[in-house]
Amino acid sequence: MTRWGVFFSIWLALFVAFFLFRNEETKRIVPIQNNINLGTYHEELPDSFSFSEAKKVGGEVVFDYQLTTAKEEPFSGLFFYKADTHSQVFFKLDRFNRLSLDLTIQKAQRIPITITLNYPKFTDSVEVLGNLPLNFLLEVAPGRNDYSLDLRHFEIPSWFLRHHQLEKKDFPQLDLDRTNYIVVGTCQLLGGGIRDQIIVHEISAEHANTWLKVVLGTAALLNLLYFVLSYFMGKRKKVVVPVFATEAKIAADPGEAIKQYIAEHYSKTDLSPEDLQKALGVSTREIGVLIKKICNTNFKGYLNAVRIAEVKRLLKGSDLTVSEIAYQCGYGNVSHFNRVFKQLEGVSPKQYRNSHVS
Repeated sequence: MTRWGVFFSIWLALFVAFFLFRNEETKRIVPIQNNINLGTYHEELPDSFSFSEAKKVGGEVVFDYQLTTAKEEPFSGLFFYKADTHSQVFFKLDRFNRLSLDLTIQKAQRIPITITLNYPKFTDSVEVLGNLPLNFLLEVAPGRNDYSLDLRHFEIPSWFLRHHQLEKKDFPQLDLDRTNYIVVGTCQLLGGGIRDQIIVHEISAEHANTWLKVVLGTAALLNLLYFVLSYFMGKRKKVVVPVFATEAKIAADPGEAIKQYIAEHYSKTDLSPEDLQKALGVSTREIGVLIKKICNTNFKGYLNAVRIAEVKRLLKGSDLTVSEIAYQCGYGNVSHFNRVFKQLEGVSPKQYRNSHVS
């Protein structure tokens, strides 16, 4: 590498480090802090309303509920709010773009996650949760899992718009700086009369480095372009070019070529045997046979093994969030990533990280 190459690489590393430390920010709601209160709610019925009970265990919250059979669409929920200290009574979420949850689910399949805003004309200072709701319908799985929700995907529920005879366009600008409640709802799909439990291990608002990804991608392309140009400019005066060097290497050991290609491209979310076929000139059938022979598994199994090995390294040696690590290692769906990791390692990514923190 030339001195200019060294200079450029050092500059890039410093630039990336600057943005990493500048843009990372997390606000934790659970484990429960001193200035955070919690409560439960249910339908306004004189009796036979849904049962709901929440209790703090350490900093975590155990929420038990049973929906009533006395109402066609029963509901209850668990909510968090800041203690009224006459200042800073809002969760100021305008600086964040994701809401991360660490939940243990017993039976639920789908639960609403809601944030409510103190919004002119829609805030009742007397009624609990009498505010403008923004809702996200979360698909959940039994057991303990991490979920990462994009705050841009929270929407005013249709029932609220119908009730007030309004449309989404009537709310041109919603200020998340005035978020006053964060709500974990219950699963109506279970129906009435069925006892269920949700354990809330952690809720945090995060600023995922969206711009950092753009910067990193652009910087990586510039870096690649620089070295490609340097390489070809350096080779320009040579007459003999090893045209068949790559083909010869693949022919000599196609199994190693396949492993090398996967090691260099595992972060591609939709990496497939067809990609290897195009790059290496080896049929997809032969790719499957070679991986089975060398690694005693199929393409998907080997790819997951490579990705999870890098995930474990980052969980132990970096401050990236679980969702950022998942995306960086080629998983486009965090829930799917959690299932794969737990299947291979026997614990969730968060549990693995906690057990390896010195």
